[in-house]
Amino acid sequence: MTETSIKNKARSDGQMIGLSAEFFVAAELLKRRIQTSVTFGNAKAIDLLAHNGSTGKTFSVQVKALRK
Repeated sequence: MTETSIKNKARSDGQMIGLSAEFFVAAELLKRRIQTSVTFGNAKAIDLLAHNGSTGKTFSVQVKALRK
């Protein structure tokens, strides 16, 4: 494997871990009856949009994941 392909694999792995962390947080919010939308990177600093229907408040959520 070349150095470039190793870097690309590490980047791909990091993106998959980040996306799985976003889905995990979204699932936990949904279990708590908080409406959640995943932005899929379309909003630069926002990973999830969450809305609590009982309070009427909307929140932006940024998710951080660790690879190890």
